[in-house]
Amino acid sequence: MATRELLSDIQRIQFTQIPIDITDRDIVRYYTFNTDDLKVINSRRRVHNRLGMAVQLCYLRFPGRVWELGEKVPNSILSYVASQLSVKPKFFKKYAVRDTTRREHLAELQKVLGYDSMSISHYKRLSKWLQSPQLRRKATSELNKGELKNSLSRAVFFHRLGEVRDRSFEDQSIRASGLNLAVAAIVLWNTVYLENAVNLLKSEDVIIPEEYLQHLSPMGWEHINLTGDYIWNLKSASSIDKLRPLRRRKSNFKLS
Repeated sequence: MATRELLSDIQRIQFTQIPIDITDRDIVRYYTFNTDDLKVINSRRRVHNRLGMAVQLCYLRFPGRVWELGEKVPNSILSYVASQLSVKPKFFKKYAVRDTTRREHLAELQKVLGYDSMSISHYKRLSKWLQSPQLRRKATSELNKGELKNSLSRAVFFHRLGEVRDRSFEDQSIRASGLNLAVAAIVLWNTVYLENAVNLLKSEDVIIPEEYLQHLSPMGWEHINLTGDYIWNLKSASSIDKLRPLRRRKSNFKLS
């Protein structure tokens, strides 16, 4: 019985291999360790085991698969990983010898991160999802919402080229919290004004089908002057009840 391949050979390579031309920006994005990561990595006593476990953690996160014994790690990635552990990249050669150690570390990382090995049941559920247009549309819709939020975050945080350059984890957390607060404020403000605009149109007997409202998004920022540098002044805090009047634009179109 003939089987249907879900992915072509080229697609498999794209999904499972690290790009040859991976940028420094992406290396920092995918392979920067946080405090919890370092705690797990530094639980290994020997230098080459710490470096090897760190590399395995990197591959699990991107491209999202297991690092195979003997597989060459790009020099740019290995150097960046080693620099975070304050070790030399050359120690990795000693790690890439014993497959037993690799498997033990992989099992520990799976347990810590909550990952499962791919089984037949996982494959069947994934195949069903890939072949179901309804499920794909639902997933695409959720992904679009996430990407809209990411786009807004990038627009807000363009100061310093959009890079977090704070050295300590505490300072990085404070900056990330500030970004989340700014994004949340924009979303809240947009939501309030969108609700007022819809209510105003309805009060003027404009018919707005309910199914249209689900396509509205409070993630827009074209009407906001983003400077990239924000100051929190609690003394000048405004009330959400004190809103500016809605701006009316003449349009030749009317919902009916």
